[in-house]
Amino acid sequence: MNIVRLVSHFPARQKIHYGLESTFYNLSREQVNLGLNVHIICRGYPRQKKFEEIDGIRVHRVMVPYNLFMLYNLFKLNYQAGIDIIHAHATSGFTYAVLKNFLYDKWAKSFIAHVHGTTKGIRWAWSKVAPDALSEETIKRRAERQASILRETIMWKNADALIAHSEFLREELVDLYGISRKNVFIVPNGVDLHTFYPRKSRETILKSVGLDSRSHIVLYLGGFRPVKGPLYIAKALEKIHDTFENVKVLFVGGKHSLDETYEKSAMKLVKNLQEKGAMRIFRNIPHIRLPHYYSAADAVVLPSIYEGFPKVILEAMACGTPIIASAVGAIPEVIRNGETGILVEPANSDELADAIITMVSNPELRKKLGSKGRILVEENFTWEHAAKRTLAIYEKLLSL
Repeated sequence: MNIVRLVSHFPARQKIHYGLESTFYNLSREQVNLGLNVHIICRGYPRQKKFEEIDGIRVHRVMVPYNLFMLYNLFKLNYQAGIDIIHAHATSGFTYAVLKNFLYDKWAKSFIAHVHGTTKGIRWAWSKVAPDALSEETIKRRAERQASILRETIMWKNADALIAHSEFLREELVDLYGISRKNVFIVPNGVDLHTFYPRKSRETILKSVGLDSRSHIVLYLGGFRPVKGPLYIAKALEKIHDTFENVKVLFVGGKHSLDETYEKSAMKLVKNLQEKGAMRIFRNIPHIRLPHYYSAADAVVLPSIYEGFPKVILEAMACGTPIIASAVGAIPEVIRNGETGILVEPANSDELADAIITMVSNPELRKKLGSKGRILVEENFTWEHAAKRTLAIYEKLLSL
């Protein structure tokens, strides 16, 4: 079976970083292991090879304009070997979606769009947590948002099938974009268990961040993006710090384009917590180092207002680290409250503070949640599982 994956970018060998890069790489690698011929067409950058094979994945990097050279490469691949499935992520391959009904034999037997989030859903979340930031958007930014929604609508309605990573996202596609439910298949995200597993890194990490062995580490990854709830983790820490001064938050992540207004309400509090020694801020942590930080933490906290299917949850659980997370989006589809983590009401810093106290005060609870979380990802959320579920969708579409 010949598969062409259309993506915005694809990591060079052994240089996976953040975001969707791990999805593109790991899903493709597992599909190769299943015997599929996988081609990637992505944007190329200076000094990158135009073509290379990475772990059996054939990567074709094209220069701008991407949409033009992407179409040329699709035509060439179809002429050389024939294409069974074009599998586009987000809105990569938009021009193919627009033109496919006019192309000879459609150049592929089926066209799949893989949805990782929606602009309408994210805008709704912004309106809840940072309405002032939205009201101050430039005309250019609003036009870009509307253009993004239009691209999504056209692409997803023209696809033969859509893949969403959760029930939550499927309902969002149905309710906000008018997509037929029967055309949306669910393939949850996965985690690379060869990279993410429990490490004996606590003492090393404590030393590296200047903390002693009495400290309780709470890890937050999300920066100052309002939808990730940084203000709520800061407020929760402020509430408990005087009584539980050994609780320390490692705050990871930088700024975002809509942070300016929202950040003002959070930065004063964050700086105060920094001065007290309750919080450490890191611009980023290298992807390869993340398992060591997860393993060193007493808990990973996701106080988000909106989430699709955050890979942070799977990565932490794979490392045996318990989760405290808002009960939003697809999170309740993964975390079973009191069994594999603790769920809290979104935007509720009091409830979040109580959950943190419960977690750091109870080592047996941490051990139980961490152990069950690891088992859960092993049984349900590996990239091998994701590849097999995706193959079943391919086979169903090709049999029609």
